[in-house]
Amino acid sequence: MAGITNQAKRYAQAALQVARQDNSIESWQTELSKLVTLAKIPEFVEAMNYPAWEYKKKFDLLESQFTTKNVMVLNLVFILIEKGKFNLVHGIKAAFDDLVDEINGVERAEITSAIPLDNEEKNKLNVLLAELRGKKISLTEKVDEGIIGGVIIRIGGKIIDGSTSGRLTALSNRLAEAHR
Repeated sequence: MAGITNQAKRYAQAALQVARQDNSIESWQTELSKLVTLAKIPEFVEAMNYPAWEYKKKFDLLESQFTTKNVMVLNLVFILIEKGKFNLVHGIKAAFDDLVDEINGVERAEITSAIPLDNEEKNKLNVLLAELRGKKISLTEKVDEGIIGGVIIRIGGKIIDGSTSGRLTALSNRLAEAHR
C-alpha cells in the first residue's frame, strides 16, 4: 500500500468531513478507487503534475479518463492538480478508508498462508480476531508458498507468525545460540 503522508491524511480528513455532511461516504470511496486506478498510470500522473502544461489540457485529459457525479470529489481532484499533488491520491484513498474503518469500528487484518484458505477457515479466523480485538475485522488474504504452512497474521501493527518457515527460523536461531 502506498505510504500515507501527513498531507494525504489532511486531504482525507477534509474529504471525510464533506462526505459525512452529505451522506456520500460510499460514493467517495468508489470515486477515490477510480482515481487510484488512474494514479497507477505514471504518464497520467506526470501529465497532471506537469507545471508547464495548461490547466485546460489537464482538465480535458482528466475529463476523458474520469467521470463522476460527485462534484466535491471533482473539486478535490482539481485542487490536487492545481497544486501539482495528484500523486497523493493513493495516500488519500488509504487514509480515507482508514478513517471510515475507525468510524465503523473496523480493524483490518492481513492473513498470509501457503495455500488459499477456504471460507470456513477465514470465518473462524475472523471470529477469533474479532473476539481478541473487540472490533469488526476486515480480512485481506495473501498467498505465499514460501511460508511452507501455517499462517502469518498482521493486525494493529502486530505480526503473529504461526508459519512453518517462521518456526523453522526460530528453531535455527535457538540452535545457533546454543552453539555459541
